Amino acid sequence: MEGDLLKRVLSSFQKRWGQLFQYQVINMLAYGSGAFPQTRDKKQFSSNTLDLILEVRQPSSFHKDVMAATPQDYSGAVSIFGSGLLSWTSSSVFPMHSNHISIEGKNIKYSVVGTQ
Repeated sequence: MEGDLLKRVLSSFQKRWGQLFQYQVINMLAYGSGAFPQTRDKKQFSSNTLDLILEVRQPSSFHKDVMAATPQDYSGAVSIFGSGLLSWTSSSVFPMHSNHISIEGKNIKYSVVGTQ
């Protein structure tokens, strides 16, 4: 993955979420064809979605705060029922939630997991 792209994504997250990013996010992992080229075609590589996993201290409070700061990151039932639904599904059904956003025209999917 281009180092400049990762720096721009990190900078964008810090601007979007401010102190929340510094306090909550412990680790970030990039994976998939948007992070590691699987072809020599640079045009195709640049159009691939960048997949990220964010490890956070407290997923429920992270989602609540992110929903307040950038509600457009959430869609579907979560955008209607709020962070309570997300907290319940994360603790009872599936421990990860993913959002799709665009930063500088690059499609990004970030998934949030807790430290447990």
